[in-house]
Amino acid sequence: MVKIHQIYYLDSQRPFLDPAFIPYDNRENARPQWAEYHVFQKEYAAGPCPDGEYVGYLSWKFGAKTRLSGRRFADFVADNPGADVYFVNPYPLHARLFKSVWEQGDFYHPGILRFSESIIRRAGYAFDLASLVNDDSSLLFCNYWVGNRPFWDRYMRFASDVERVLLNELTPEEQAFLHSTADLQRHTLSHIPFILERLFSTLVLNAPDLKYRAYRYSAADLRARYGPVRGTLFRLLPESPPAVRKLVRVPLVLKAHVTKPLRALRRRRLVRGRTESDSGRLSPPA
Repeated sequence: MVKIHQIYYLDSQRPFLDPAFIPYDNRENARPQWAEYHVFQKEYAAGPCPDGEYVGYLSWKFGAKTRLSGRRFADFVADNPGADVYFVNPYPLHARLFKSVWEQGDFYHPGILRFSESIIRRAGYAFDLASLVNDDSSLLFCNYWVGNRPFWDRYMRFASDVERVLLNELTPEEQAFLHSTADLQRHTLSHIPFILERLFSTLVLNAPDLKYRAYRYSAADLRARYGPVRGTLFRLLPESPPAVRKLVRVPLVLKAHVTKPLRALRRRRLVRGRTESDSGRLSPPA
């Protein structure tokens, strides 16, 4: 049996939930910086995944990020028996641009690789994050996965060990880094969720007894996800282009360090210069 839950944090997010998933009410959002991991921990503590079942807790943004229907993902799980965990990466292009989730993380959140490697080692795992290599088969962002009991047990043990260090064993300087702003577009998130979402791809490459299976985007999926031009170009890129990787990243550099900050600044100025009406729309101040 496959049970895929979809988390929502506000009533306004309910219309975006997929009918193929089970709505999960997280409006209390007791630990907002811990994102989906708080739900993982809460549900695992209440009762581990039953034997013979596959359980997952996905964000309400699943459809917007993957451009896939919930039924498509559920059918993928049902049609490919034998794995311990199934997942879909909402950013497949990044498998062509970065060698791992941690290299990608250090690109968008400078310092996260070195920090996380120290944390994971103190948690008791001798993983070399800098040498980790992810491809389409193991690269995942956003925790879009559905696992069985063996996977849940292994993942929660790993994640809980990392959580213990983050909560109890950091120096003041490390605490300052962990809680500093990592989301440069919205300025609402610390480094915590960006560390946690990379634990999945780290674990599957370091647990040879776990069987994992990634959703493979079709040509039509890629066109829906990236548009007709970029979707076609994606299929022409080799999976590991170290010689051209930095060149191909140039548009991402401009987007991350120029376009997004300018848009965020423009939005903040717009909000400061207007007031919110009862309808929820912005209107000029009186």
